[in-house]
Amino acid sequence: MKATSKPKHDSHPTPSVTGVVLLVSDHLGYFRDSLIDNLLKFSQPFDELLIVASGLSSKAMRVVVEGISRFPEHWNCRVIRVPLGTVGANRNVGLNEATSDLVSFLDADDLYAPDYYGFIVKFFTEQQFDIFLHGYFTMEGKGDENFSYPTLKTVDSVMRFSSESFRKLSDSHWDQHPGKVLETNLLLVRPNALVSLHQGHMTVKREMPLRFHTNPQARNEDGIFLNMALNANFEIAAVEIPLSSYRVGTSANPLRYRLARAPEYLLKKLHKTGKESR
Repeated sequence: MKATSKPKHDSHPTPSVTGVVLLVSDHLGYFRDSLIDNLLKFSQPFDELLIVASGLSSKAMRVVVEGISRFPEHWNCRVIRVPLGTVGANRNVGLNEATSDLVSFLDADDLYAPDYYGFIVKFFTEQQFDIFLHGYFTMEGKGDENFSYPTLKTVDSVMRFSSESFRKLSDSHWDQHPGKVLETNLLLVRPNALVSLHQGHMTVKREMPLRFHTNPQARNEDGIFLNMALNANFEIAAVEIPLSSYRVGTSANPLRYRLARAPEYLLKKLHKTGKESR
């Protein structure tokens, strides 16, 4: 697979970046106990930080407000409270509310490299593309392992992989009707390794005329978004270095699953009610 080398000079203006944290009630504890401390360790904060609080109760919202009070005022942090919705709907809220050049999606139960912001700015400044992906570490359960994240000082030249590589590896013939689960993981295949990219921890240009699907009975919003981008000839770039940590086994139970089960659930409830009334 062909990899593109690091450009020899910076030729694009420095972009601003909005961090969008997707927060549901399942991940409130991770947000309060881990992510806030993680963000405070960033060598440079986002130009804007949005917390999309999806389906949180008033009590949970008080925890969020108390948590973000630890951030300095110049962080420009806002909480956007929305009804419980799909991952795609919540990501779209972030895209629509952000004011920066770039939008970087963060999951509230995961962690990120201290130089996360710096890497995003570095890569988007050096090369023109629309979506940026990267590698990741994995965490087990509630543990917050101390990973040796790469830093801007330790990483000089990084292998980059382009859209052309992804088109050869992914299903680029999607029919644009998200009615089923699609396996669209983008993998970097090298002679002696298989490097997986975290699709959810993506950074995109805010001005992209593309949004995540909101079909509650479909899944894999991130993979489908990337497939749509490939089909629409948007440029995707990726680096194999791990810039985040993914917490295994903590996937939320969002509205999409509840809606998908709703017809069966209602039928069972009606059947049970009918028996009790006899």
